[in-house]
Amino acid sequence: DRITDQMVENIHRAAMADKEVLAGVEQLALLGVSAAQIAKRTAIARPTVNAALAVVDKEGSRARVEAGDLTLTEAAIFAEFEGDEEATRRLEQRLRWGQGLEHEAQRLRDEAVERAAHDAEVERLREQGLPVLTGAAASDARYAVRVAQLRTAEGRAIPEEEWPSVPGAAVLVTEEWQYPDDDTDPDDPSDDTSDDPRDETSEEDVGSDDEDEDERQYVDPVKVYVPVWVVPDT
Repeated sequence: DRITDQMVENIHRAAMADKEVLAGVEQLALLGVSAAQIAKRTAIARPTVNAALAVVDKEGSRARVEAGDLTLTEAAIFAEFEGDEEATRRLEQRLRWGQGLEHEAQRLRDEAVERAAHDAEVERLREQGLPVLTGAAASDARYAVRVAQLRTAEGRAIPEEEWPSVPGAAVLVTEEWQYPDDDTDPDDPSDDTSDDPRDETSEEDVGSDDEDEDERQYVDPVKVYVPVWVVPDT
């Protein structure tokens, strides 16, 4: 009650500095007062209370609030990514340019979710015994020759079951956007019939395609992870 009374008095007398709000919220939290009760009893906005609680145990972000370099809202975003040098660099750049941090923070969160999904797929394929490329090797192999494009001396395509035995072959996990009903195999050249003169299409088929295209306008594509056999070093 004493801490709450002091905070309310300071708020009414003059706007409290962020570092004072941080210290007061920390003391109340240590006494077991919930975030909702802190906001209610001190009349401090709940987002500000949440920001203070996010910063209290982040040494770097807290120090910058106490030095006046960051607002509590800004510090809470930095605290979320504290220890991640690349994320911190990108946030610092936004701050220097006078741009909002939240947009960049959301991009960082989305990228983290995508990395986790990608890493999970890599781990799943490795558990199956596949030689999946990661890190710098995967980055260097982005434009590597696909095993599906290789031909024998006789001009024969290599059967898929023989791909693992191709010297130097490895698996690259790629990201692609597909519609839910798209079963196209990116490694199968036979799926691409756009330039095939034997692909005869009737007027009836054209109408059907138009209807399918109209339906697709209402369906969002989804990101899928596709394992592709490649030869990084030809």
